[in-house]
Amino acid sequence: MDNPSTGLSFEPHFIHSLPIAQLVTCTSLKNSNVAIAPAWRKPRAQRTPEEKWQIVLEGLKGGNIAETCRKFEIAPNLYYRWKDEVEAGAKAALGGRSAAARPDAEQEKRIKQLERALGQSHLQIEILRNASWRRPQA
Repeated sequence: MDNPSTGLSFEPHFIHSLPIAQLVTCTSLKNSNVAIAPAWRKPRAQRTPEEKWQIVLEGLKGGNIAETCRKFEIAPNLYYRWKDEVEAGAKAALGGRSAAARPDAEQEKRIKQLERALGQSHLQIEILRNASWRRPQA
């Protein structure tokens, strides 16, 4: 590909293998319309549960989460998501149903109200079904 405005000859072989949707057009050069390859992101590392556990432990022991995230090249929100998963798993392993998962008194009261309302609705449906089968004959 020759660019007459700059006098440069440029033939990028790898661009021909890319889908057109992945090419970016550069119009900042004077009188040129050159296709350039996009900036590729580094592929995501697939971490095993053991690796995630080690990363979370190091963050907890070290105390500096930002430094741990930089060291392992992960985003802080991913670290905190893994940390929450570790805590939830630990609670489930140690206590079966954790105290946070058990309904409190207010929730128990609401559950009983809803169960009562559901029972009443079933009773009304049954009454209406029976009434519709016994139509008075004229």
